[in-house]
Amino acid sequence: MKSFTHLWLLIVASSLCASCLCDENPGRGLCIDDERVALLQFKHDLIDDANRLSSWSSANIDCCTWDGIVCDNFTGHVQELHLRGPDPEREDASTQMLKGNINRSLLLLKQLKYLDLSCNDFGVTQIPSFIGSLRNLRYLNLSMSQFFGEVPHQLGNLSMLVVLDLGNGPWLSNVPMNSMHWLSSLRLLKFLDLSGYDLNSASDWFQVVSNLPSLVELHLPSSNLTQIPNQLSEVNFTSLTVLDLSYNIFDTMMPWWIFSLGKLVSLDLTRCLFHGPVPSRVGGFQNMTDLKVVHVSENDFMNSTSVLSGLLSVTSLVSLDISTCSISTPILGGLQNTTSLVSIDLSQNFINETLPNSVGNLCNLRHLDLRSNNFTGSVSELLNNFCECNSPKLDYLAFSANSLLCIRRNIILS
Repeated sequence: MKSFTHLWLLIVASSLCASCLCDENPGRGLCIDDERVALLQFKHDLIDDANRLSSWSSANIDCCTWDGIVCDNFTGHVQELHLRGPDPEREDASTQMLKGNINRSLLLLKQLKYLDLSCNDFGVTQIPSFIGSLRNLRYLNLSMSQFFGEVPHQLGNLSMLVVLDLGNGPWLSNVPMNSMHWLSSLRLLKFLDLSGYDLNSASDWFQVVSNLPSLVELHLPSSNLTQIPNQLSEVNFTSLTVLDLSYNIFDTMMPWWIFSLGKLVSLDLTRCLFHGPVPSRVGGFQNMTDLKVVHVSENDFMNSTSVLSGLLSVTSLVSLDISTCSISTPILGGLQNTTSLVSIDLSQNFINETLPNSVGNLCNLRHLDLRSNNFTGSVSELLNNFCECNSPKLDYLAFSANSLLCIRRNIILS
């Protein structure tokens, strides 16, 4: 589950403390009559093949007990609506999804702070503009729900939003967005996901997102972006912990300012085609000491001694993918002290290196992909070192198209 759920937990923590004081008098949590009627109207316009909303019934007058509903324990007002559908990859996903139309009766939920309609099927319709009138919303998730068309600018009225997830799956990867100016008023926004939207015509995208003062996570993968500034006189992204620009074909110089994002925990630039060189004065990865995830496959700016040496100084890494980066410098041995690593992908490079036995010290490693390089040495010795771990976890090892010596007959070349 995405980390923005943790943001929401922080938002509601204080209100939960207050709610606990009311638990001795649960009768005061009965829902408001008008809001119960509004929810039944909302249900009426939905197609619920899986009967997920069976508890939503006029026979049960307390809508606060209905599935997916969270009320304020003191006032009885509906505050949260949790109607996320199933994982789209499930075989029976289509039968479990809510379908139909989103009724304007939601506007009667005056205290609604949390709305999750993700992973449903709303029939390739546009996001209803009236959602922008739910002024108390802190959390809005409409991702992977088959919405199509321009995002209504009225969402910019949701000035209390902390989390906004409109990300689409690959089946709707060309949804156009001509401007992102409507986002400018969302000053409290910490999490933004617009993955799958076509932002090629949104020339203001960088100016807008870089001036969101509270932004912590930015997800813009597969957004048809081609332009990004290389240097900035001032970096406003200093609070970012997650940056995902993957699968945008920038095909330009690596933006140096990214290396100044010292709070980043996750960086995904997969298939951005960023080039080097990166000057040594820029600093590289050595100032990004909190990084846990670095996925920069298919970027040849990585073929730099200074960039790689900086990366090797980051000992907090959990997942590293620098495949297809034209790297020739030995790197695997330099990772021996990064004991938190779970996944390493160095495939499709030109690395000339003797397979270091010290890699066997990475006892948390599950995935190691070394395919199509110039590694030499003994795979058997490497595996013997892994076996010395108290609880070896390695379950995937790929090393084909190298010059490695394999002695044990039970080793399978992948």
